[in-house]
Amino acid sequence: MALSPYFVERRILWLEVWVNVAGRDVRTEAVRVLVRKLNKDGNLNLKENKGDVMKKAIMVVLALCLICMPIVAHAEVYGDVEKIFDAETVASTANVLSRAINVKGGGVFGIWYKATSATGTADIKLEVLMSYDGTAGNFVEPDDMDDITSSTSDEIAHVDSIYPPPMKYLKIKCTGVASNPADTVLTAYLFTQSE
Repeated sequence: MALSPYFVERRILWLEVWVNVAGRDVRTEAVRVLVRKLNKDGNLNLKENKGDVMKKAIMVVLALCLICMPIVAHAEVYGDVEKIFDAETVASTANVLSRAINVKGGGVFGIWYKATSATGTADIKLEVLMSYDGTAGNFVEPDDMDDITSSTSDEIAHVDSIYPPPMKYLKIKCTGVASNPADTVLTAYLFTQSE
């Protein structure tokens, strides 16, 4: 007895709903139930030779794998990585600004940075500047925001979160602290992530 396409579609839909409600641990039980239903409905004839039965059983298992396996939630990160400083020289107490970055619609922000010097230990301060229109004169440090770092006392890579106010444009300002060598170079990446 062959099953109608409507019947098969209803069984698959029922099985999908059942698996989604019950969770991952029902795969074995789902296979048993489906094979029992197929046997009862005459779709899997056990009187056929072993090769045919095995082929049908494999097809049922493969179909169930496709139906019952949990769909992996979106694990990909929706966002960007932008290099904002590329071995930029921060001589002594000089200031260096990144370009303006449009962060409209951004969610979570982070920064990876590393400052190094051949003649001593790099010592820099990193700040966030924000602007509503991207004009150079309108970038200011938000009142309620701390510096990313007020001083680095090592030359290792750092990762910090940034929680900017909801303005459209962001710049990172790097300033050499008093003991910063003249040959300090900074490399930094800005990470944005939105859901």
